Amino acid sequence: MLDNHFDSKLINSEFIGQILRKLPENANKGSNGTLNVIAGSRNFRGAAALCIGGAMRTGCGIVRLIAEEAVVNTVASRHPGCTFEVIENKAELRRIISEKRNCTAYLIGCGLGQEAGSAAAVDLVLSYDKPKVLDADALNIISLSTEMKQRLAGSIITPHPGEFCRLSGVEMSKIKSEPERCALDFSAKYGTVTVLKDYVTYIATPEGKLYTSQASRGLSKGGSGDVLAGMTAGFFAQNYSAEESAVLGVWLHAEASKLCEKRRGIISMLPEELELFAAEVIAGLGY
Repeated sequence: MLDNHFDSKLINSEFIGQILRKLPENANKGSNGTLNVIAGSRNFRGAAALCIGGAMRTGCGIVRLIAEEAVVNTVASRHPGCTFEVIENKAELRRIISEKRNCTAYLIGCGLGQEAGSAAAVDLVLSYDKPKVLDADALNIISLSTEMKQRLAGSIITPHPGEFCRLSGVEMSKIKSEPERCALDFSAKYGTVTVLKDYVTYIATPEGKLYTSQASRGLSKGGSGDVLAGMTAGFFAQNYSAEESAVLGVWLHAEASKLCEKRRGIISMLPEELELFAAEVIAGLGY
């Protein structure tokens, strides 16, 4: 058990400048990482579009969505640079994922649903020794399986308090009163980088490092977390470490939200606008 002293590091642009790499002169799409995204469902098509948009703004070379046609059509209309593997239904997910393994990272869970086909897909992705970001329904599925939780090491998880409550078994009152402790304990136990999202976001590593970030309150809308998951996974696909990817994703998401608040207003700002402001944030640092 860790002690009660939290030596946390606030994420700022100066710190990010020590992590974020310049694009090499000889870069091409194949050298900038390939992210396989398993997300979306008929009732949550927008979740796939939001996480795809977030991932593409990180500089990831190829972003591939594996989803049903209705989801693909929604995403293709917004992000024509994405590539697609169309499935008839969730029962096909496991087969397509196993065939399309030429990627550098996975993102699974945003708006995915929790049917049997989705659970089989999560189980398969967990079996691969590749970087992976687990969000939303992937975490809900894992929370039902002690065996799956034992295979989280090396991954990044991005739960909000409700998802973390289900996943960890910790009471909500403790998560709200001691978020740092809860995130650090979970990361130490399961070997995962935990991004615990709330009005303050905490990033905890298995080694006991803790980072904090505060974004605009305007992010308190459905879909904001999907963008964060995409940004985090986009960096993870580019050979950043799990810790670096989580820090970069949380930073970009927060800074984009602050810029969005200035331009759109805290009430009217929308999650789908974050990717556009993320581009301005990165360009503002000279990248």
